[in-house]
Amino acid sequence: MRHSRLQAVVLLLMFTTLAASRTDGAPQTPKFVVGVNVVNPMRAKVAAQDAIIGQLKAAGVHVIRTWVTPDDKGIDFAKRVYARGIKIELGVGPLYPPAAPARPYQPKEFPSMWSGHPLSSADPE
Repeated sequence: MRHSRLQAVVLLLMFTTLAASRTDGAPQTPKFVVGVNVVNPMRAKVAAQDAIIGQLKAAGVHVIRTWVTPDDKGIDFAKRVYARGIKIELGVGPLYPPAAPARPYQPKEFPSMWSGHPLSSADPE
């Protein structure tokens, strides 16, 4: 008997929560933001970039995650993406001075870590 009383309380709480969450009685449709990664768009020519942007728009993509170069070509790409109603989640990476120290690739000690500069060597400017 105690078990069925607990079930009744749980069901009552569930129905109360559901009733309180509905405002107009209509089914609630989840709102998903469709996004994708776009890899190396700056390597493509403008016509190919525009074709990709068009395909993304047709597929219902609302946001892309990508890198954009800090020059006129990158800014132009970002403007064309935004003009089609797609936002960019921008990847930002540090820049290193030419003489920055680099850690060599050490496959035996660190097989999953490639060579690169330590973050502490990044140029803060």
